[in-house]
Amino acid sequence: MSQVIQTFWPADYKSISDRFGALTVGSTGEARPHPHRGLDFSVAEGTPLKAIGNGTIVGNYWTGVLGNVLELRCWVVVDGKPAVRIFAYCHLKMKPSLKVGTTVYGGSTIAIAGKTGSAARGAHLHLAAGKTDNLATEPVEDPLPLIKSATKPVRIEA
Repeated sequence: MSQVIQTFWPADYKSISDRFGALTVGSTGEARPHPHRGLDFSVAEGTPLKAIGNGTIVGNYWTGVLGNVLELRCWVVVDGKPAVRIFAYCHLKMKPSLKVGTTVYGGSTIAIAGKTGSAARGAHLHLAAGKTDNLATEPVEDPLPLIKSATKPVRIEA
């Protein structure tokens, strides 16, 4: 039995402005006190954001720091094997209309970029990834290799 996995960029990959783990400099010119827990795409407010892969919405909530958050569970490739990861799209312009349990398809628009939450220094997508939902408080990993894992369809024999 085989499985085909394909991932999509949530926004233009050329707009990556802050990488995972980097101690970046804030608007005041001072380094942040802790590593960055996601991947930032510097895009204009109102930019459509795409589903990284085929999957299911597992979270749609607000936090004071991350603003409007949408979480998507989908398949990626890790070490040549299929794996499930959760991706949190943060600082969204408005609460997405997608309900928990909704199936989405890779490359389809699922949210709109914004600048909500106290950690937003302007409009952008802050993308977090991890193995469990509620990534606002749970451990995270670098989303970049997960996205890059299958930007061209990958057939994996299971």
